[in-house]
Amino acid sequence: MNPTPERILEAARILFSEQGFERTTIRGIGASAGVDPALVVHYFGNKENLFFETTLSGFEVPDLRQMEGRVTGKKLIALLRASVSHPGALHALQGILQKRLQRVLAELLPVDEADLRSGLIATQMVGLAVTRYILRIPSVVALTKDEIVRRIGPVIQHYLFSHMADATKSTVIAG
Repeated sequence: MNPTPERILEAARILFSEQGFERTTIRGIGASAGVDPALVVHYFGNKENLFFETTLSGFEVPDLRQMEGRVTGKKLIALLRASVSHPGALHALQGILQKRLQRVLAELLPVDEADLRSGLIATQMVGLAVTRYILRIPSVVALTKDEIVRRIGPVIQHYLFSHMADATKSTVIAG
């Protein structure tokens, strides 16, 4: 296999994650990959195609019991940065958060509330990703994975399982 496209993809993944879609250039990607920018265009056509190749290829919503892996994390950061100013990235991120997160949670959520509850869970996931990896708020960056799970886990559990408590309360009140 030709290593050049892989070098370009890795350079693009890093630059999109660190600089966002708007500030990343084909020329910068080529320089970072150690290739002529014309090769970037040859393999991927344009910056938008390359962006979606680096962020959407193989991207899955992480297992909620674990933190996202290094590659998925870079892809998520690049998508978050780009979604603010790029409609295609916004649409892709919405699709990932709504469709894929709903699919992961479908067995746990009441059917009539899956959309709302997955959206509420997304507020926590996106909020954490933005404050930790984009805004780099020191107190959030300093949290260990265990601390994040301990502090944010109960909120996500509430969004997942509050229907059980609500059902119990209504049964107690009615009975």
